[in-house]
Amino acid sequence: MQKEIIATIAVASVIIIGASCKWFASKATNKQPFSIVGKWQVDTVYQLANDGTKNWFALAFLDTTTRFKFNADSTFSMLFKEDSTVANYLLHGDTLLIKQDSLKITNLLVKTNDSLITITSKDSFVISLKCQ
Repeated sequence: MQKEIIATIAVASVIIIGASCKWFASKATNKQPFSIVGKWQVDTVYQLANDGTKNWFALAFLDTTTRFKFNADSTFSMLFKEDSTVANYLLHGDTLLIKQDSLKITNLLVKTNDSLITITSKDSFVISLKCQ
């Protein structure tokens, strides 16, 4: 009788462990990675640093009419009212690397939700973008 109880407990343990491992593995694989591919509009632009004149040029040109379009081929375009600029980007984790000609800019990207992201440069320039 004791051998049957021990065998039943062992078989039940193996089944429970196998089922729970499969359940956790299936949950992990269903999660889709975050993608910035699509059209984004500037929501807010501000400077975190005390020196507000540090990026006055960029602050003057970026407003809520500025649009960004990130493409799946790692290019993006930035539309300032009438003219547009095309550059390349690379998203790796929370780092967004922007490359245009010989200029490379590393930024921190934070996803607030599915329709709002915040991009912060090393010199504390912050752009919040909302998905269109």
